[in-house]
Amino acid sequence: MHSLQEYYLVFHASQFLYILIPIVLSIYLYQEHWNARKVIAITLSIVALYLLK
Repeated sequence: MHSLQEYYLVFHASQFLYILIPIVLSIYLYQEHWNARKVIAITLSIVALYLLK
């Protein structure tokens, strides 16, 4: 059986992808530029996932 903490981590990992995928696709498909807001959003998401472990 999986623990509740594992499900919690998977849930937050999926939330991270909801942030990451649109940012990366907008840069790739529409040639948008990187800006501080995009970098901060990705960085905070990665840090949050790290802190959940």
